[in-house]
Amino acid sequence: MYREFEEYIFNNYDIKLLGINRKYYHSKRVAILSKKIAENLNLSLHDVKLATTIGLLHDIARFFEYDLFGKFNSQHFDHGKYGVKLLKEDDYIKKYNVSEEDLDDLYAAIYYHNKYAISRKYQNNKFCKIIRDADKIDIIYLVSIHQNMITASIENYTVSPKVYKDFNKGKCIKEKDVKTKGDKILNILSFIYDINYTYSLKVIKENNYIEEMFNNLGKPENLKPYFEIINRVINQKIEKEDWLKC
Repeated sequence: MYREFEEYIFNNYDIKLLGINRKYYHSKRVAILSKKIAENLNLSLHDVKLATTIGLLHDIARFFEYDLFGKFNSQHFDHGKYGVKLLKEDDYIKKYNVSEEDLDDLYAAIYYHNKYAISRKYQNNKFCKIIRDADKIDIIYLVSIHQNMITASIENYTVSPKVYKDFNKGKCIKEKDVKTKGDKILNILSFIYDINYTYSLKVIKENNYIEEMFNNLGKPENLKPYFEIINRVINQKIEKEDWLKC
């Protein structure tokens, strides 16, 4: 599957462009994360392969988006929806040897990976949950190592009233409500509220991604309480799961 993916990217896009390059490696890392999550869930080899394929292809439309706009423009381009369209065009998905009976799971996972929530029909779909976790883990990782990953219309770390209110209610922050860099950071931190699997939380904790993000951002003092909240949430969720296993 990796060979087919690389052929598509290298034949259609300039891998030297920063956005294309980052998205290419992001896709490969998310594929690996999806595989590891699926294996941790003790899924069959067939399902592990499908989860890995979804991870690799989840952002297939992002390359077209960057080529079209010269940037990633999520509020005006639904890359989950368009990704499904791209995979269906000329039966491109057949290159990845996905069976007919698996297409609904694959298309649903790719369609919903970037949505605020999964529809009721697919809310218990394990492939939708796996890709959403894997994608969030790698985004958190990227922000922990790249200072220029955070962009917003206002260049400061203040937090807007609605974002403050939603975050403290344990809600994921909607992209449309992001007005400042502080809002964007809380938007990413709030991913933790929507993580599905304890294994995913353990990956984030064991790699110190939250602490590294705080350090990488220059340790903004006004955001420190939000980072502390998220660390508590991670620890509480892990401890609860470990206690239930006893």
